[in-house]
Amino acid sequence: MSGKITYLQEDPETLFEKLEVLGEGSYGIVYKARNKKTNQILALKIVPVENDISEVEKEIAILKQCDNPNIVSYHGSYNKGNELWIVLEYCGGGSMMDVLSILGPGSISEVHIAAVCHAVLKGLVYLHTQKKIHRDIKAGNILLTENGAIKLADFGVSAQLNNTISKRQTVIGTPYWMAPEVIQETAYNGRADVWSLGITLIEMAEGKPPLHGIHPMRAIFMIPNKPSPTLSDQSKWSDEFHDFIAQCLEKDSSKRPESKELLKHPFIQKAKPTSVLTELIDKMNEVFANYGGRPEYFKQKAAKREESDSDSDSDSDSDESDSNSENSDSDSDSDYDDTIVHKKPAAPANNNSKKGKGSDSDDSDDSDDDTDSDYGATIVKHSGETIRTPQSPQQQVYTSALQQPNTPSSIGTDLDVSQLVPYYSNFDANELNRQLSQLEEDLERELESVRLMFNKRRRAIETVIQSKR
Repeated sequence: MSGKITYLQEDPETLFEKLEVLGEGSYGIVYKARNKKTNQILALKIVPVENDISEVEKEIAILKQCDNPNIVSYHGSYNKGNELWIVLEYCGGGSMMDVLSILGPGSISEVHIAAVCHAVLKGLVYLHTQKKIHRDIKAGNILLTENGAIKLADFGVSAQLNNTISKRQTVIGTPYWMAPEVIQETAYNGRADVWSLGITLIEMAEGKPPLHGIHPMRAIFMIPNKPSPTLSDQSKWSDEFHDFIAQCLEKDSSKRPESKELLKHPFIQKAKPTSVLTELIDKMNEVFANYGGRPEYFKQKAAKREESDSDSDSDSDSDESDSNSENSDSDSDSDYDDTIVHKKPAAPANNNSKKGKGSDSDDSDDSDDDTDSDYGATIVKHSGETIRTPQSPQQQVYTSALQQPNTPSSIGTDLDVSQLVPYYSNFDANELNRQLSQLEEDLERELESVRLMFNKRRRAIETVIQSKR
């Protein structure tokens, strides 16, 4: 898959009118916009070129190959000065995450969930037939149009599979939604999306995904080792819904159904058309009206979040010297859906570093171009070969947590299990059991030190920003 972007030649500044900001982040800003020639309403993603745009290029490459009513449409890209303008289908109903955030947990009924699930499955069947994996299915990436249609979005971490290599071996996705086989870095395919869909169904039903209160690095340990999650209130939901989730969350990926098989499930067979979702859109519009419109609603919400963050920073200043492991488990709403991707190796002088061999034929660049989020994985495997990248101290903690058991500081983090076994063979059973019981406490301590370090960095950055104003 080529990462090259073919730019349209018109000046986008004269072609589009920006109407309101829909979202912003490290990638840039997304606007609701109007095409001045056709009056068509579109979504406009503007990305500064000085940013790493490899993830955006990958999203474009995936989207321009897709033609399906359950996948957001791509309308072209423009190069404007030092900005990349990407024009996408506008989904005026927001995301299913927006529904949860605005209307609250419990606002999405089983009827609504079934309609969403049916549409998402159809989108996944299309992607998997095209030998693509989404790799980041969650409520925040399921969009609603104003008439209730469902569209899959955010293909920045999607993968293309070719006919000979049918499975991937990279750690990528969003921690709480990640399938066990993805975390364990074993080969995986479209069934990893099916697991993520099962987690998303619990998210829509209960407001947040399982383990949302656990630190992401700790959750990565727990997902492969704990039993598959289920709905908390067994009596509230139908037997068909429980069974559908159980099938999606089958831990053995070889026994987990493919997306096309799940279309035949009774839970999906009884699903209503997505037009039923307009009920949720109408309720959100009522909330917006009470705030003076959608932009004003999000503006006031953002102001409250900033005030809350400021208060929590003040608390962390006073608590830092006497912090405890409980703090490392408290995640804000904005934290729990961060995406894990791996860092692209920096090219040193006289670069002799290895690249992954045997990766997908027209996606070989794709596998090396993922940008990193707050919890960026820095070690990925391709066809048995390990690619290592320069790591900061906090990334080394992540790598250690992901790749091998917690070991005494005197043991190098590069050792694999076969090399660690002789070391542990020197201890008797009682000592081994003691060390095993100590692992979780050691992990908590490591996580706490990472949290404190990030707080210091954040306060330092905010101090410098303030001084430059």
